Order: sequence, then structure tokens, then C-alpha cells
Amino acid sequence: QLIHGTTVATNCMLQRSGARTAFITNSGFGDLLHIGRQNRPKLYELQISKTPPLVAKRDIMEVEGRISPEGEVLQTLNESHLASVVASLKKAPGIESVAICTLHSYLNPSHEKRISEKLKQLFPGLHVSVSHEIMPRFREYERAVTTVLNAYVQPVMKRYLNQLEERVKQSLFIFRSDGGAMSSKEAEERPVHTLLSGPAGGVLGAQITGLSVGEKSLISFDMGGTSTDVSLIQGSPALTQEGTIGDFPLSVTGLNIHTVGAGGGSIAWIDRGNALQVGPQSAGAVPGPACYGQGEVATVTDAHMVLGHLPPE
Repeated sequence: QLIHGTTVATNCMLQRSGARTAFITNSGFGDLLHIGRQNRPKLYELQISKTPPLVAKRDIMEVEGRISPEGEVLQTLNESHLASVVASLKKAPGIESVAICTLHSYLNPSHEKRISEKLKQLFPGLHVSVSHEIMPRFREYERAVTTVLNAYVQPVMKRYLNQLEERVKQSLFIFRSDGGAMSSKEAEERPVHTLLSGPAGGVLGAQITGLSVGEKSLISFDMGGTSTDVSLIQGSPALTQEGTIGDFPLSVTGLNIHTVGAGGGSIAWIDRGNALQVGPQSAGAVPGPACYGQGEVATVTDAHMVLGHLPPE
């Protein structure tokens, strides 16, 4: 039996290297991903620079129809409007995946089901993520972002797992963000549950290591090639349904891990203002940091070698 922890979905999101994704929602709510929440990360900073959504405005579609907060149909789904949306999606070059999130679908998913059904019928081969399956809970912004995250990494994750299964020639189980495991087929359909797959293994490993030396209160620090993951362990790892990945809310059950886009392979570069920046782009495993002899870009690992923290040999 092979249980695999992976950072493919995590790295894909942090490096913004996922599939071109479209977003379908109710009429009047097309700016949902861009407005987000009004929370200010720095209270006294007047010029706030928000992380742009994973979906470009040109790829956001609105469909007429409305479900009430009680789950009743206030406005019937406009079929002709939906048909024109699907037609425009088919003409858009490079769309691989679609995220669907309509108001109050956790109570009545009929509109989301119909949109998904129409897409699959007229657009075979398209990856479709619907919010009532990904996160059937209230708070439309968090539900929308979580569904978009699933759609954004799904094509990448599916290709990766298919290639991996062909090479190992056996069925796989994939680490979930909460430290459990699921089949590779489920991971292909709901890769949002693997966004903290690799880090989850690191937290559990830290817990076991701590227990072996009699320590139950720990801070785990897990640096990889692209990201660094930190978690607080007090007896056992904490679970949360309100985590973050980068600057995005991640509303699926997972270990309480904070992830930043800086790892050993993160690339150093000079921006247009001649200031030093690091990441989120990474040299990855191939070619990797320059000091391994395969690449030419400077990374965090190369800086540590020059500073003498890593042995040159």
C-alpha cells in the first residue's frame, strides 16, 4: 500500500501556475472574488495591495436565477442566459476548468446542478467544480474561493496523479489536509483537500518526533522547495475549517498550518524599482538551486551556501 503526501496543489496555487479557470455565479455577484472581505491586514496602511484572485475578470460569468436564504427558488434559472454563457466559454481559448458558486446552494443546489449538467453536456472534457459539493456551508465568499481553488489546481493534479500511477503501477492513497487519506480518484475530483497534503505529513512527523523525546508542545517548521509551513502542536495537532493558503481563505477541514510562499528553491530577482524580491517562483527540483549544478538562478538555498550555513561540498 502506497500513501503519498504531495505539495503539487500547494505549489501550483502559490506559484499561480494552475489552469485557466472560469467562475460562474449569480447575476450581480461577478465581483465577489475581487471584493472579498473588508478585513484590513495592516490597520494603518492606507494603500493596501490585495492579492488578485485566481480568476481574471474576463473569465467571470453571471447567470440569472436566485435561491433565497431559506432555500426557496426566488427566480428561476434563465436557460437561454445559461446557454449563452456556455457558448461564450467554449469560444474562450484555454479554459480548462470552471468553478460554480451560486447563493445559498448549500440549502438548495438545484441551480448549481443544472449549470454543471449543461456545461458537461455541451463542453465535454471540461473540469467542473461546484460549491455545494466542495464546501456545502454558508458564507459565499469563502465558499467561492474554496471552489475556485479546487477548479484551479484540478487539471494539474489530475495529470500528476495519472502519470504517477502509470509509473508505480499500483493504486495510490493521498494524504488529506487533515492528516487522513483518500483514494487518488477522490483526490483528482477534490484536490482542494490536498492543498496541505505534504505539510500535513510534516506536522504529524513533528508530533511523533516530539513524543519520542518527551515533548508535547511544539512548533513545527517544515521548509520545502517552494513553501514553508508552520504549525502549533499542543499535545496533538489542531484542526480548523478556517485556514488560509497564501492570502486566500481555505474553508475545508485541515490541520491548522500557516503556509508562506518562500522555500529553499524560491528564486531571488530584482523588480522594476531595483528592489530585491524572493519568490513566489521556484526553481523546483529540476533544475533546482544553482549550487546543485543544474540551474543558473539564485535561490534561498544558494544564499545559505554562500553564507556558510550549508557545506559547499
